[in-house]
Amino acid sequence: MLQRPQTMWILLSIITAVSSFEFPFASFPAGLLPNESSSIDAGSSMLLILLTSFSVALSGYTILSYTNLVRQKTLCWIGIILNVALLMSFLREWRNVPQAQLILTSLLPAINPIFLLLAWYGINKDQKMLKKLGKRNEL
Repeated sequence: MLQRPQTMWILLSIITAVSSFEFPFASFPAGLLPNESSSIDAGSSMLLILLTSFSVALSGYTILSYTNLVRQKTLCWIGIILNVALLMSFLREWRNVPQAQLILTSLLPAINPIFLLLAWYGINKDQKMLKKLGKRNEL
């Protein structure tokens, strides 16, 4: 399970999603919002918390579904769509705050769908290899 490249890509997606709670997406001058915050991160709104948590849980379940490649590919696509929605939510939060500036760690939510797409390619490669060997879609 852990020696497969797609598992590493999914683990990287989990790490970047969890670290988006710690590292801000955008920063702005203090006192601009009533909640005393000076940055936007995954814990800034209930929507961001829910989408990020669901993304982490879905990626974890995707790793555990390694015996069923068809399900794993489907879960990867759902994760890609979810992470694109998460990125759009981050961008919406950023646009709602005047004077907010994107910072380097704003790339964390942007690379999650890329990691999951690379995992999907790895799963697809495994599936083609198993078909070539004449086996079912299981490892």
